[in-house]
Amino acid sequence: MKIANIALLLAGAWLSGHAGAVDWTASWGTALMPAPGKAALPPASLQHVSLRQTMRLSLGGAALRVRVSNLYGVEPLVIGAASLGRLQRPGAGDLAGAALPLRFNGADKVTVASGTETLSDALAVPVAAGEALALTLYIESAPARQSVHLAAHATQFIAPGDQTRRIALEGARTITSWYQAAGIEVQPAAAPAGVLVAIGDSITDGSGAGLDADERWTDFLVRRLQRAGGPTFGVINAGIGGNRMLKDDNGPHLLSRFERDVLDRPGVTHALVLIGVNDLGRLHKGSQENVQTRMAMLAELQAGWRQLAQQAHARGVCLLAGTLTPYGSSRLYQPSADNEADRQSMNAFLRGAEFIDGVADFDAAVRDPAAPGRLQASYDSGDGLHLSPAGYKAMSEAVPLAKLASCRWAGRALPAQPVSPRFAGDPSPHYFADADGGGFYLYATDDASNSGKYWDSTAWRLYTSKDMRSWREAGAPLDVRVFKWARPDAKAWAPEAVYRNGKYYFYAPVGGDKIGVAVASEPAGPFADARSDALVDRARDPNAGAEPIDPALFVDRDGQAYLYFGTRVPKVVKLKADMISLDGPIRDVAIDGLPAADPKKRYGEAPFLHARGGTYYFSFSSGWPGQILYATAASPLGPFTYRGVVLDYLKISTNHQAILEHEGRTWLFYHDNLLPGGGSHRRSIAIAPLEYEADGRIRQVLPGQAAVSGTAP
Repeated sequence: MKIANIALLLAGAWLSGHAGAVDWTASWGTALMPAPGKAALPPASLQHVSLRQTMRLSLGGAALRVRVSNLYGVEPLVIGAASLGRLQRPGAGDLAGAALPLRFNGADKVTVASGTETLSDALAVPVAAGEALALTLYIESAPARQSVHLAAHATQFIAPGDQTRRIALEGARTITSWYQAAGIEVQPAAAPAGVLVAIGDSITDGSGAGLDADERWTDFLVRRLQRAGGPTFGVINAGIGGNRMLKDDNGPHLLSRFERDVLDRPGVTHALVLIGVNDLGRLHKGSQENVQTRMAMLAELQAGWRQLAQQAHARGVCLLAGTLTPYGSSRLYQPSADNEADRQSMNAFLRGAEFIDGVADFDAAVRDPAAPGRLQASYDSGDGLHLSPAGYKAMSEAVPLAKLASCRWAGRALPAQPVSPRFAGDPSPHYFADADGGGFYLYATDDASNSGKYWDSTAWRLYTSKDMRSWREAGAPLDVRVFKWARPDAKAWAPEAVYRNGKYYFYAPVGGDKIGVAVASEPAGPFADARSDALVDRARDPNAGAEPIDPALFVDRDGQAYLYFGTRVPKVVKLKADMISLDGPIRDVAIDGLPAADPKKRYGEAPFLHARGGTYYFSFSSGWPGQILYATAASPLGPFTYRGVVLDYLKISTNHQAILEHEGRTWLFYHDNLLPGGGSHRRSIAIAPLEYEADGRIRQVLPGQAAVSGTAP
């Protein structure tokens, strides 16, 4: 049923929730900014006036609600009344039928405090995808600094007095910006496939599109999705003309607004980001272009993309990248050959970045084959930078619809739960079948007893569980003082344990120069020194490395045990069957294929090996702070080939992982800053499922991803 056909008896049909409907989902939205210069309406002109604004929905539903914004105001926004109606035709201020009143907590009037937004009550009105609605706000008073989207590409109207119920406005004048309106949300009768939020600069915002013509590339995409049939999909345009990735310009820079304008949209599943033209163009235009500034700009843009991916994935949202469209004929930027080379470099980065979930190759879709640095003539709006409607249509065709069918991050962004309220780090998890009927044992560094300024505790802690959902503190199974040969100032760092020969062996980095081994008949100890000296000693053993720490044990199917350890250069050595003696020389672990273009992707510390399907997976931290990276090989001795990222940067200075397989499932244990008062020296341990792609690649785990709360292993 369309708004024009709604009986007047429904004119007041608002509700707090629509029975049987799915969650609220974004159907229309825009990105707001403080009204600059000439776009700021004089405060007197926004007192006791009706503001009628047009919005076209991308999703239909059985009910809707409107988000009114005073995000950038420093004074309250007072709305005396509001209504919604169906637009008679694009560019006209007249409605096609009755205006339906909006309520706010049951009242006609609402005051929106500075820096905030408010939602109207839900309106039980069926609406269809593609409908153009008119929101009329009777503004009693507005802040001097309005919250605005400059380029609405649609005609809006200001009329004197309260005309919220009028079909035809009287005494209206026109404007072409949206004011104080941030979004419309609907309750679809059935869950849509998802919501794509497009964010970027004027090319996403639609410069070059016609007025009242719905010719932005996102508008063409909505129509393409509708033609394709299948599940419904919402599309929200959050572009801002002149926007940059790294610095405020026209509106807040994209990194700063990504969470609000994209991730906070209800129902969002995919983000499509097209950004960087203004960052590169302004560097050239400002005569700051030299080798150093160009390389710095590219590095900062690439780091910004990684930050966007981390934020999106942590919220269960897939990140799609739009390649930068050519602007070689731009009169605004007049790019040099170096500037064009940088654009090409960024596009190559985006096409190959492992953390990006899909690429809309806008560059390939609109460039001139004979001059790839320029737009095709028919796609050029006339300024060499922005696109014509035909160009925006071509861009919409470049969006890979197959990438919108699902998102591998969906449902995985649940809050992490630390295994204990006690500070702990450097997890070493195990399932010991022969201990107390079988159970999970987690050894860790005891951050709760350190100074809070360094990892200077002198004992290790143990946590036990039967189901990996609830963990019990089981005391301190070992103290560095067990090792009589250790230095007096030795500290207890990342431990390891293994069960073999009917005994439990505990491998302990004691300070930064030795690894000891202790043995016990029970996993909780008491452990005793298994030797009279260190198993690995920097001063004694050739090729032990500068800092033999972070031991990790791997026992292969043939029974051969391997000990991995070391910082900066990974080490491996075989152990004899007694598990307390080295069997041969200490070797370097070779990792081939680390990205030369990203010097941060290197081995730092925290080696760990596990095997799956005949492939050996070597994971490690890249440094301080570091990502958890991994490489694979056909042998536990390598050489290994770099494959990708397991866990991204955390908000602390270290990253240390261990992987546990049990009954066909695999779990990643890691430490993060998850408890109040936590930090780099007061860490907490969490658990996340570790999953694989069909080709054996590890799916990247989200920082802060769910522990196994409520899920049996």
